[in-house]
Amino acid sequence: MIATSLRMNSSKFPLIFGISSETLTSLSLRFYVHALDDRDTTVGEGFFINNEHFDVHRFHPPLVYGRRGGPDDGEGIALCKFRPRHP
Repeated sequence: MIATSLRMNSSKFPLIFGISSETLTSLSLRFYVHALDDRDTTVGEGFFINNEHFDVHRFHPPLVYGRRGGPDDGEGIALCKFRPRHP
């Protein structure tokens, strides 16, 4: 499972922040593990990374995504669950 936040910097190239680089508590990790289990909870609560709230706009398992902010200073977020072809 991957959660990623994309933010445009001044040069208009996306900066990618993965959930693996964030400080996660067991409670927040549990939320991300089960985020694809219940649409109402995930869309209703959104995602929090580094105390920033991201609204979830689309719930299409295995992909969930949304954003925060406006068109000039916004950030997007996506959570994707997948299984590797080769373990």
